[in-house]
Amino acid sequence: MTDTTLPLPHPIEYISRMRDYHPDHPPYRWSSEPATAELNAVSKPLAESSVAIVALSGVQVAGDTPFDLSGDSRLGYISPSTEKDEVTYRHFAFKLDRVAHDPATMLPLWAVSQLVRDGKVGSLAGPAISAFGSQYSQRLVRAELIPNIMQALAPLQADIVLIVPACPLDHQTAAMLSREVEDAGMIAIVPSVARDIVTHCGATRPVYIHAPIGFMFGMPHDEYGQYHRTLAVLEAGLRIDTAGMVADLPRDYPMGLSGLPEEFVDAQLNDWERQEYTPGYTTG
Repeated sequence: MTDTTLPLPHPIEYISRMRDYHPDHPPYRWSSEPATAELNAVSKPLAESSVAIVALSGVQVAGDTPFDLSGDSRLGYISPSTEKDEVTYRHFAFKLDRVAHDPATMLPLWAVSQLVRDGKVGSLAGPAISAFGSQYSQRLVRAELIPNIMQALAPLQADIVLIVPACPLDHQTAAMLSREVEDAGMIAIVPSVARDIVTHCGATRPVYIHAPIGFMFGMPHDEYGQYHRTLAVLEAGLRIDTAGMVADLPRDYPMGLSGLPEEFVDAQLNDWERQEYTPGYTTG
């Protein structure tokens, strides 16, 4: 398949911006491995497929033991019956105020549940698996975090695994995990706002979304937009027929009303491409 059929704005180069954002540190050595040579065949339509969700954004149910931001291989689980106000994020590398109003902007759990009810997705495979993916240690990710996630996925018998990163390092973890998922016989789809990282790190089926970190699936409270964005990601991922080929979603995806004050929306979206991960960008 081709990368895209619609004109898109130039994706942010997060690898170079990360280098400039941390000028006092040696350049980080990103994982650089080829995507799985042969993708698993898509054997059934989305409407008959079971979808598992792995969220690497540090999202968890409020009251659970917080993820250790210095490095953590533990997992959390979020049931689709969980209310949105029971969910919180623990992270240090993206703007948490973007998810404070609505965790569904980065966690497609409720959107996938609605897609199941509407007959567009076959089933949701278990609760969403949550983890803290922003880890500099690739050794820890390979030796501990990914095996834990694969062990949690095994009994779910999912056809598709939707691997959702947030910050740049999450994207590296997502790419590494996607190869293990495909090797285990499942379809690994990685929605991404950091096109350069999933390409460099060898994600198997990356779907690029031109959006700020934290708004991957749409604006807060925009259930209509989140629903259609999630469906578009799943459909685009299933159309990828070459490992590592990026499917680019068009910039003008469907949006509904969020009900948020205009000043909040303007502050988050105005000139965000120039400001994301540049000096002055604050995280956490």
